[in-house]
Amino acid sequence: MSDFFSGGIPGIDELFRSIFSGGGFGGIGDIFGGGFGGFGGRSRQTQPRREVGQDIELKISLSFEEAMFGLKRDVTVQRYVPCDTCEGTGAEDKSSIATCSDCNGSGRERKMTRSGFGTIIRETECSNCGGRGEIIMKKCKACKGRKVVEETKTIKGVNIPGGVEDGVHLKMQGAGHVPSSNAIPGDLYLQIRVKEDPNFIRRRNDLYTKADIDIVTAILGGKITVPTLDHKSKVIKEKELEIPAGTQFATEFRIKNHGVPYMRGKGHGDQYVIANIIMPDKLSSEQKELLEKFRELSKK
Repeated sequence: MSDFFSGGIPGIDELFRSIFSGGGFGGIGDIFGGGFGGFGGRSRQTQPRREVGQDIELKISLSFEEAMFGLKRDVTVQRYVPCDTCEGTGAEDKSSIATCSDCNGSGRERKMTRSGFGTIIRETECSNCGGRGEIIMKKCKACKGRKVVEETKTIKGVNIPGGVEDGVHLKMQGAGHVPSSNAIPGDLYLQIRVKEDPNFIRRRNDLYTKADIDIVTAILGGKITVPTLDHKSKVIKEKELEIPAGTQFATEFRIKNHGVPYMRGKGHGDQYVIANIIMPDKLSSEQKELLEKFRELSKK
């Protein structure tokens, strides 16, 4: 130690010898244990943390059409709120609440341990009162000392936006459990489940629809009808689609702005109609004769 500090500030080596040898300040353990009291400072007070209620998750089932156009729905949830009878204290009356004798109402307890560096003092939550600083002598009969009771709450007109996707969680702040009158309420998360529709496959904001087209229409061209989203009337209805002559299997036809609404911003995705050419299972003799003539003509 003397070699290390030799040539330094006069008196500094004596100061460090005093600290590390257990003299002067009484060792490192006493410095930290006393909250730097040896330097004339104040020990730091631990501020009680505000309790936060637990969140609730609730599943909401929607039809494909409801998910596409959005809707307002009443949501009923079971949650815990402070007991009105005891005002959330959990006690039968005020006289039934006593100050915790272990922590003297502070909610904290100090534990001392010794090590090679000296005495280490740790402050933790009081194990007797759970950090509340109080002990309930007689419990409230309504909540049986739990401080909370279960309530059924109906939230009117919850807005579910159009374009919501299966598996998405919609957050409703403050609609979760409320463990005490001074606590921060938890949140409610609505997990959206969207039922499948046989006519549509969703890919982000685009929709894909399979359209069965007979072989004659595919060769000569014509018109078919396909289900689409009518965003003005907010219904699914049939739309006429022009099929050009010579349409091949799996050809895609794009219908602009007939896809899924964007949840952020304006506009919609597109709809893609996939051509599925249907071959006849059976042919009459007349049909076979006509097809033979068509084949002969195709060779010329």
